[in-house]
Amino acid sequence: MPELEETAACLRFFGDDLDPDYVSQRLGKKGHREERRGDVRQFRSGRTRVAKMGGWTLRAERRAPGDLNGQLRELFEGLSDDLSVWADLLAYSDRADVFCGLFLEEQTGGVHLEPDVLKLVVDRGLMIDFDIYACMEGYGRQFRWFSDVETDRLILRLPRESDFETYAAIWADPEVVRFIGGVPRSRERCREAWEKNLESWKSNGFGNWVIEERGGGAVVGQVGFFYGERGLGSDFDVSPECGWVIAPEFSGKGYGSEAVLAAHLRMDDCSNGMRTVCMIEVGHAASLHLARKAGYRELRRAEYQGAQLILMERKPDKAGSASEV
Repeated sequence: MPELEETAACLRFFGDDLDPDYVSQRLGKKGHREERRGDVRQFRSGRTRVAKMGGWTLRAERRAPGDLNGQLRELFEGLSDDLSVWADLLAYSDRADVFCGLFLEEQTGGVHLEPDVLKLVVDRGLMIDFDIYACMEGYGRQFRWFSDVETDRLILRLPRESDFETYAAIWADPEVVRFIGGVPRSRERCREAWEKNLESWKSNGFGNWVIEERGGGAVVGQVGFFYGERGLGSDFDVSPECGWVIAPEFSGKGYGSEAVLAAHLRMDDCSNGMRTVCMIEVGHAASLHLARKAGYRELRRAEYQGAQLILMERKPDKAGSASEV
């Protein structure tokens, strides 16, 4: 079995009204990151973020080469052995899990959990959340992160075939395509775009994620990066293009902003600061505002399929505004 390049592990509790001090008191150890709903976190860039829920996280030291069994033993060392305490915390929190990040040296690989480690997790009723960061052939470490992207309210994940009906319904809505060509997509065209996106993930290492609402699991829309091959010129076509779509019933909630900023954080992390582009139809004020918020600046104007467009570019070292979600 190929060796894991690196592993990461942490124990997490989340809840709308979760008090991290209570978790620390019950487990006998303070977390590395603790916050209550409403807490304001300030980043080095000067931006602030208000926590939308309470959280408690205890991290194990990252290990390279990977040693997930050792990290999980480290996590539980010094914590309460009383299973009634863990049962109380499961009831107290909305979500409790052990996050495991696996960084593969090759495109394929795996990991085994030893019986004593599994018992530590299972006896406490915890869920294991695996994120697998795979290295794509020809890209080295550049596009290795294909795990879910999570925000306070959303999950950005790879598409599943079961998502296609919702995907087709979104693109058939006239309101959705009002500023994206203006013509609702047929089922056949949706299938072509769907398959092209799957191929992009395989060949390029990136593509469009499905945006899922946390908790209920409703599909909100899509966001991601792709090569559009639109013939708009080498200053545009050579870079990954970002696009996003939110279903009308979810508009007005800030989901588009939350998803787009999270997607760019992942792209920045995985691509060592690759330049990206996007195109906004003239008159679409909301999308233009969001593009600027994500760090895009106007490149030039162009006409495409009869529409007047603003072509935009984003360079992470100059973007700034998409530093955190």
